[in-house]
Amino acid sequence: MKTMSKVKTEELAGAALLWAIDSIEGTPPPLPGQMQLPFDLQIDPAAVDRLIAKYNVWVEPGWSYKWLANAREDRCGCGRMPGETREDAVLRAIIDVQLGNVVSVPSDLI
Repeated sequence: MKTMSKVKTEELAGAALLWAIDSIEGTPPPLPGQMQLPFDLQIDPAAVDRLIAKYNVWVEPGWSYKWLANAREDRCGCGRMPGETREDAVLRAIIDVQLGNVVSVPSDLI
């Protein structure tokens, strides 16, 4: 059994961020004859664009943060998630709405 650690959504990064979004979206099945590998550790901008459309995410450059994103339907200012990249901000905003502002992730991913 894996040890889980609680992390604030706005602090998720790297493998922990991707693990959390993968827990929402699920891992696509491998193509026939393709080996199943652990989730990809790279953020695909095209996949993020698809998620922006799917979750109706507002995203734009920020003032005190490089990027801000919000996936809440009411666009409440409390739902804005910061990110060093557009992709990080978008994924954090989706995780915030779907899983909450504190997420349990495997400790080895932190």
